[in-house]
Amino acid sequence: MHQNVKLELDKTTALELPAFEPEEIDFWLTNAIWKFGKIRYDGLNVKGTGFEQTQKRIDDLRTLIKSYSDTSPAASTTYVSSGGYSADLPVLGSGNGDEDYWFTLAEDVNIVVSTTETRVGITECTLDELRFKLDDPFSEHILHYGTAKPLRIFKGNSVELIGDGSNYTIDDYHLTYLKRPQKISRTDVASGSIVAGVVYGVYSTSPTAYVTYNGNNYYTGDVFTGVTAVTTYTESGTCTVNTSCDLPEHTHDEIVKMAASMMLENIEQPRYQTHMNEVNTME
Repeated sequence: MHQNVKLELDKTTALELPAFEPEEIDFWLTNAIWKFGKIRYDGLNVKGTGFEQTQKRIDDLRTLIKSYSDTSPAASTTYVSSGGYSADLPVLGSGNGDEDYWFTLAEDVNIVVSTTETRVGITECTLDELRFKLDDPFSEHILHYGTAKPLRIFKGNSVELIGDGSNYTIDDYHLTYLKRPQKISRTDVASGSIVAGVVYGVYSTSPTAYVTYNGNNYYTGDVFTGVTAVTTYTESGTCTVNTSCDLPEHTHDEIVKMAASMMLENIEQPRYQTHMNEVNTME
């Protein structure tokens, strides 16, 4: 991706633009990755389609989909005197080991009526709707015919789940979400520093050099994902292991073009407008 960014910026051999340091290219590529994820998620793109509206949009972001559960939401009296629970989101400071929450895709909860546990959906709620729903005797958060869908409100790094106060308890909160795309870096990652869940790329000037990680060999251009409790790799030949892009490979050329456009605009290059016209035609 670094090489392709340079080719997008320059007339290949003319080298008409200022040189960018590897750390600067990392910065612009990471910003392009995050921008790509957002516009593919919310539909602010040339096709006007958001996540899961077409197969292309599903494939654009499928590697970012993760699942998470808070199996012990705490009792909460923030919005109601009883029947309220607070569940952590997988974000920095939540203490659950995950720090990568980005956008919610789907939610449900386990409720217990008497001794029967059932997995049900939630009722999305905003703060200005809360009082109305709490006073509504037909609201879905009230138990009817043995089932209910608790109200859900986002609050900081947690979600508030509100039941009817007496007829059921909430045992688990389940969340499917898009994780934040990882930052990329040309800095060589030392053996012993591999982190579970992070995607790494292998680069070497020799086609026969490779890295062995978790029993598998990876040659230049290959990527691998860190697994739990395996932090080391070995090299056969001279290789560089970098933090790579965790979006699907078919998106990389689109991300490179976005990064190049952002860099052209940053240095006030006249080619910015024509380059953006090309970027806007990308699928």
